[in-house]
Amino acid sequence: MNSLDCYWAQKRLWRLFITDEENLPAPVLIADAKLGFDPFKKELTYAGVLSASARTVLENAADSLVLGDMDIITIQPDLDTFIADFKTALGLISTGSNNELTTFGDSQPELKTIYDSVIPETTPSAQSQN
Repeated sequence: MNSLDCYWAQKRLWRLFITDEENLPAPVLIADAKLGFDPFKKELTYAGVLSASARTVLENAADSLVLGDMDIITIQPDLDTFIADFKTALGLISTGSNNELTTFGDSQPELKTIYDSVIPETTPSAQSQN
């Protein structure tokens, strides 16, 4: 793990996400291991920068949810609300993480250049070789 990975791994962005569910449905959790949910604080969290592609994957996972994926929600209108609220919270996290990345680039342009060169790599081993 390089120093940039450590920096972004420590960054956990969150947004309020009010739901009766006590856990995120499996299809959403499987879509991205960086996603989390604190049912007591009602916070949806994401560790690191939520890229546009990761956001799309998570939104598609949410769009594919059915009532059988849910623990508490049992009617379609409530599921529709869950999906809409989830996608809204993701959008806010995405905006926040992009703002963090912009601030990082403004304050540390030399590190942002390195970040930009390694982020396209899909595996940590490939990232560490750049």
